[in-house]
Amino acid sequence: MQDEAVAHFVLVTGADAKTAAGLIEACTGDLESAIQLYFDTQGRSAHHSDEAFARSLQQQHTSSAQDGPSDLSAEIRAPIPIMKDTLYGEGAQHMLRHHSKSSERSSAQDVNAFRDFQAEGRGPSGASSSSGLASLFKAPSDLMFQGTIDEAKAKAVQEGKWLMVNVQSNSEFASHQLNRDTWSDPTVSSILMGSFVFWQVTDSSDMGSRFMTSYRIDSVTELPITLILDPITGAKQRQFLGFIEPQRLAEDLVPFMDHDIHHPSAHKLATQHKRKQTQHQPPTKKVMTEEDELQMALAMSVEDVPQPQASTSAPANVTAQAPAAAAANGPAPVSSSPTRATHNGMHGRENASAVANGAAHQVPDEASVVAEAKARLPSEPDSSDPNGCRIAVRLPSGDRLTRTFSKTDSVSALEDYCMSEAPGAATRPFKLMQAFPGAPPLADSSQSLQAAGLAGGVIALKFTD
Repeated sequence: MQDEAVAHFVLVTGADAKTAAGLIEACTGDLESAIQLYFDTQGRSAHHSDEAFARSLQQQHTSSAQDGPSDLSAEIRAPIPIMKDTLYGEGAQHMLRHHSKSSERSSAQDVNAFRDFQAEGRGPSGASSSSGLASLFKAPSDLMFQGTIDEAKAKAVQEGKWLMVNVQSNSEFASHQLNRDTWSDPTVSSILMGSFVFWQVTDSSDMGSRFMTSYRIDSVTELPITLILDPITGAKQRQFLGFIEPQRLAEDLVPFMDHDIHHPSAHKLATQHKRKQTQHQPPTKKVMTEEDELQMALAMSVEDVPQPQASTSAPANVTAQAPAAAAANGPAPVSSSPTRATHNGMHGRENASAVANGAAHQVPDEASVVAEAKARLPSEPDSSDPNGCRIAVRLPSGDRLTRTFSKTDSVSALEDYCMSEAPGAATRPFKLMQAFPGAPPLADSSQSLQAAGLAGGVIALKFTD
């Protein structure tokens, strides 16, 4: 044992056997302490050189080579044999496709940015009774189609409906406004359920990002975005950016309610909308040069020069002939004031006073009809009045009129508003109806707007001549 320690000491330090034996004995047989003591007191340079140390290592390597291979080689395991096998078959591929499809559907689910985790932590009763922001801004799950965009297109083609796509961003408050105000509006909801397949996704989902790439939607400046698509061709018919007022959306959806996807003129809706937008663009003002301004100033100065006035006195014989001509033609017809009930056969009602006097039917003067309609029109309530309601009237030209009425105002007030503001309504017969397919005309003019179900709705005006 002593000889092994001395040999190990000599191997490590390069000292002679006598020095090694003395230091090991001084450290009571502790080999590590003896080695440490040797280096602390004497140092390797005092007893051997680098050449001697290298020579000792070479001798050790030579002796180990002569003794034969080490026993450690017996512990090395054999290499793993090469093998070939199939990792997954057709059944596994089917499972992978099913899992991918399920993950796509789950990624299309909207993230609830206003989720109330505290209410959910209180249990099912707390989560169901929560009436905070989560329920206020929740997505319209009763309107949404659950599936991929291809499945939504197939569903729309099967039912003959248009496809409406709403891409939202949780970082844009306008997206939450749409959920709170627009999609929850009763009029908009009924229109979507009757004429559209509604598909809503977020930009953070896989299907949402793919859809945005297909239709080249900018995630920075164009979200939220609402598109109306032809489910057969995928063509974009209409586009809305940001928040949309419910009344405005309901008015813009009327043409799609009148024409389904199989209608012969359905493909013209997008073209007609673009033409209408072009027609309503304000004319570009021409920039006048100094020469043009000078010519205009000269022309205006010429117009300001007083001109000789022609004599306005009529000849005496003409003045004298006027009463005679009037007497020869007989008594003048009785003129009655044109009213809502008498103008040009409005709603089929005749001029009762003119018939009673045997007078011929006259076409009322448009200016007088408009003036009387405005005089009968009730005052517009303030925006803070809880009894007030806004009603939009869609004209045959596609334009719309919007005004605030009181819920207790009668339908006749709405007729007066149309006569005073709609072009041609003062002299042409028309009918009013709610803006959805198959709606009957409003027959009872004395009924209140609230009782007729018109408060906050959209009305369509159609001429009957």
